[in-house]
Amino acid sequence: MATSITEILPEVKAFRFILESGVFKGKRFKACLSADCLNPLCACADAKVSAVEEESGNTYTFYMTSDKTLSSNSKHGKSMTEEEKTLGHCFAEELDDDQWNGLLQFVFQQKLAETNKITDFESLEIDFSNEEFAIEQESLCILYNRLFPFAEAFRTKHNGKTYLFSDQYCVNSNCTCHDVLLSIADISDADKKTAEPISVITYDYLTGVWSLIDDYGEEQSEIEEMMTANKSVLQKIGKTCKDRHRTMRTIYGNYRERTQGTLPFPITKKAGRNDPCPCGSGMKYKKCCGR
Repeated sequence: MATSITEILPEVKAFRFILESGVFKGKRFKACLSADCLNPLCACADAKVSAVEEESGNTYTFYMTSDKTLSSNSKHGKSMTEEEKTLGHCFAEELDDDQWNGLLQFVFQQKLAETNKITDFESLEIDFSNEEFAIEQESLCILYNRLFPFAEAFRTKHNGKTYLFSDQYCVNSNCTCHDVLLSIADISDADKKTAEPISVITYDYLTGVWSLIDDYGEEQSEIEEMMTANKSVLQKIGKTCKDRHRTMRTIYGNYRERTQGTLPFPITKKAGRNDPCPCGSGMKYKKCCGR
């Protein structure tokens, strides 16, 4: 039996619910959902639920992970009373996945807001030790969302379909390119848990010139049509990509200065031609960075 969410108040990131079973059966609550972890560089979407039982005025706070599991305590070490744990368990058991995913949008919005507050990129200390060899020796491109997992995504619509662009950048110390690698996925099917890339393009954000990296048969003409029809979207993406590329170069450059580089690198097996490309595009190495 599912929890009855009776009202959602998006402007204050709040909602009302009634539990259908357990010791809190029939009780009406007003609750606020917020991010338990406000670190914009952390990929977690753990949530803090602050609930008030409307009749008695009693307050409860419990913590949940993004997969709807009750946490033992908060990211900040705050513990829960046994009563709060009981309410949290009841809430988690009765809430269905669609309801929870809808409420998680409050957390995503808050993490995005924290990401947008970042202005001092010089102070960010991000570790690239696992990628440094591939960045310097193979020009590995790094996903922007690898650094900022809750950054705003690029989306566009065409012919009734919704496309998602994932942007990747070269931060090689000796490279001065102004290209972005865009993996394009069709996210029109809401039932799919994940969306595989259907195309990858390179886009010069200064000149506006783009090109497909591979031949995608029927999908190639579909992507070409979508890209041609959405020139204004590309121009907008290009302005953001220019700023993001500068940011990533700054952060990676600071990492190299802090560590003074780690060359010579340990011997690492190079990707085979039929192996997945290490840039993360989802394509084979021979059809991506190995061309």
